[in-house]
Amino acid sequence: VTHQSKDLQGEFEALEPGTEDETAEVSVAGRIMTKRVFGKLAFFTLQDQDGNVQLYLDKKRLGPSFAQIKQWVDAGDIVGAQGTMKRTEKGE
Repeated sequence: VTHQSKDLQGEFEALEPGTEDETAEVSVAGRIMTKRVFGKLAFFTLQDQDGNVQLYLDKKRLGPSFAQIKQWVDAGDIVGAQGTMKRTEKGE
């Protein structure tokens, strides 16, 4: 784990909505609080000891593992995730 949720929010607060920092490699861990799946995209809210962060999963990037993650991960599960930082179009 490289960051806690509050660290990510502070470190990347200048990231504009809809943009991604592809050079940032971060890893987080915590409990999945919500899981929303919309076709080729999924949004998981991960809660750690300091707050929440949204995980953005894209089928184009994850390939066949996208279906496995959707099937295996449920709200309440404790998981780790690694990737880049992206602010969604809605600013999350």
